[in-house]
Amino acid sequence: MEKTVKERIINAVKPSEDYVNFFNDGTITTDSSKDYKDMRSWASSPFYNSVSMIEDYFVRKAGWLAEDNTDFDSLYMDLKLGLVVKSEDVSNENKIKPGSKPINNIVRFYTGSVQSFSEGKKTDETANSLGYQGYVNYHRLVSAMEREGLVFNGPRSFKEFKELILSGETFDVGISAFIYENAQQDFARTRKR
Repeated sequence: MEKTVKERIINAVKPSEDYVNFFNDGTITTDSSKDYKDMRSWASSPFYNSVSMIEDYFVRKAGWLAEDNTDFDSLYMDLKLGLVVKSEDVSNENKIKPGSKPINNIVRFYTGSVQSFSEGKKTDETANSLGYQGYVNYHRLVSAMEREGLVFNGPRSFKEFKELILSGETFDVGISAFIYENAQQDFARTRKR
């Protein structure tokens, strides 16, 4: 039997199930399922591509640095990525319950600051003003960075990412762009310090 208009209105306005995001930097946020459904389509739709949003943000920040006459041969953009879990799978202590199944291969993302380097030395950093956020397919993100000539600095697979988050370990995730061949070696030495 079809629902009445009143029943459909009640369903539309009742509180939605929440999703909890556990990020690589240790922070935790909550989103409603309405947000999640919208963004899940962004993560999988060819028309609304979160990977392109991240790439465009990186390019825009590089342009700002160039306009400021910043000298650089490599760039690094911080990413904040979160494992998405249903709120019912999170304990009162904000821990993921054993046996819970996070949403597979989709992560919450925030673009971060972009740092420029020249011969391994930091030359500038742009603030995270007007950054992008949403949900992204983890595998698409990693493979797109490689395809676009960038370096993804973080776990190579969603499984590795999930295991690190579940362990409670904090870690950095970012994207690097190297304009000259030797810039990658200089940058690697700088990041190890």
